[in-house]
Amino acid sequence: MIKKLAFSFLFAVFYSGFAFSDGVRPYAGFKGAVSVVQSGFDLGEYRWVPNPFDNGYSRIRYDESTGFIFSGAAALGVKFNSMRFEAEYTYRAPAEQQYDYFPDVRQESGTVLLNFLYDFASSQKFHFYAGGGLGATFVKNDVKYEGVKKKTSFALGVDLGVSFEVARRLNLDTGLKLTYLGNMYLKNTDYFMTAADLYLGLRYTI
Repeated sequence: MIKKLAFSFLFAVFYSGFAFSDGVRPYAGFKGAVSVVQSGFDLGEYRWVPNPFDNGYSRIRYDESTGFIFSGAAALGVKFNSMRFEAEYTYRAPAEQQYDYFPDVRQESGTVLLNFLYDFASSQKFHFYAGGGLGATFVKNDVKYEGVKKKTSFALGVDLGVSFEVARRLNLDTGLKLTYLGNMYLKNTDYFMTAADLYLGLRYTI
């Protein structure tokens, strides 16, 4: 409930400053994506850690895992000439992350970003765009044998894509979004999280 209220307040403040300006066109968009979620433990330096496979020790710095999941996003924004400003929420389904030297983690997250996007002139029917955003990620990590760990972390996103005009005021957007989901401490070790979303979505401009 708190997350929903925070997102609503954030958008209201963001949106009210633009909605009644001349030449500004509000829009709404929805996306679905196949996401590659990478996360892992960063020891900060190479250390000897117990090896569960041979009862010995291994010298490592990182213990990483990659998962493939589905995600969905919704955005509300405004377009002014070639610039777009939007508030976006992305939900990423739980990913089962398995590690060699640390406990497995079931990772679930939701990210709120304030994005700036620029549409490059190309043709009347399609154009390329690029941009980025800042915000926060709400992470829930279910650590094997230890329970659930939650944290709100700083998030950073970079977006590259192409947009096709499929009807008047309706665009089909597809592209790649890279997001840093923040970090937290698990097992007294720095635990980092990132995601790469290959998405497809529709955007309607009023």
